[in-house]
Amino acid sequence: MSAIDQIDHFAMDVPDIEARVEFFTTKLGMTVRRWGTHFASGNRIVMLADPKSGFKIELVEAPDTEEKLTHVAFRVDDVPAAHEELLAQGLTSIRGPHHLDAAKADTALLKDASGFNLQIVKYEPDSPDL
Repeated sequence: MSAIDQIDHFAMDVPDIEARVEFFTTKLGMTVRRWGTHFASGNRIVMLADPKSGFKIELVEAPDTEEKLTHVAFRVDDVPAAHEELLAQGLTSIRGPHHLDAAKADTALLKDASGFNLQIVKYEPDSPDL
């Protein structure tokens, strides 16, 4: 997959977002990069980062579900081109290339034949998620 540059973050649905933020920040030393609103559900999201490594976890508030991994995001240089390349490799588009104003990023969401969700993302230089 030449279009994929590097892993960017993991995303998780969590039933109690406040408790998970508390855990990751006070117990594991992560910092909050930004709070936002999840496009599909309208629920809160938060992007957390490890200040040393830059590793990020996106938590999506999902009060009526069990905690679970929802997707892995990879950085790319060109979202539309990477989206097309992944479609050609057999992935299915969940949401095509679009812009996320809060993240200052272009992105798309796809899934593979097993149902695994993969996000591709390209940030603007002044993105709060970097």
